[in-house]
Amino acid sequence: LRRTTTDEYLGVLAGVDPGNIPATRVTGEPRPVRVAPRSVQVEVPTDALTLVVLVVRTEDGWRVAGYDRE
Repeated sequence: LRRTTTDEYLGVLAGVDPGNIPATRVTGEPRPVRVAPRSVQVEVPTDALTLVVLVVRTEDGWRVAGYDRE
């Protein structure tokens, strides 16, 4: 995940137990819901829920900086 995640968010993800994640696959196309010059929030449908993923532009390129459940 290091290449696609901000350093700050990577620290948060280190505490996540993959066994607690109910989704097993993406079920549709991502859909942008909020777009700004240096960030975008994208809805990602899965077989368990819809995630809203925050992607930000950093000096190293675009990186995931967070998510929430819809």
